[in-house]
Amino acid sequence: MHLRVITGDNHDAVGALGVRPDQELFVDSVARSLVEAAATPEAEPWYRAVYADDVPVGFVMLSWNVPPGRPGILGPYFLWRLLVDERFQGRGFGNGEIVLSLRLSGRE
Repeated sequence: MHLRVITGDNHDAVGALGVRPDQELFVDSVARSLVEAAATPEAEPWYRAVYADDVPVGFVMLSWNVPPGRPGILGPYFLWRLLVDERFQGRGFGNGEIVLSLRLSGRE
């Protein structure tokens, strides 16, 4: 499992990831997450697609190294979004996303 930058090459495949209908109330889509990231630059959004080999299985978005004193913004690190596609749930990918994010932030 590894993280990849979302580019023009993988944007559609990552954007097609989704949760089960009964989870949609609790987890925003990748598209909605990217819109929110663009609208909230003060939160220092950092996001990646999660891959198992060459298959996108999820999406993670953090507030990344937010300087102190930004009202309404949690930081310096905050898990903002965690999505595992419905086809890949129950296989440990969500846990793996959290572990990878912790390692990258130096908080493990």
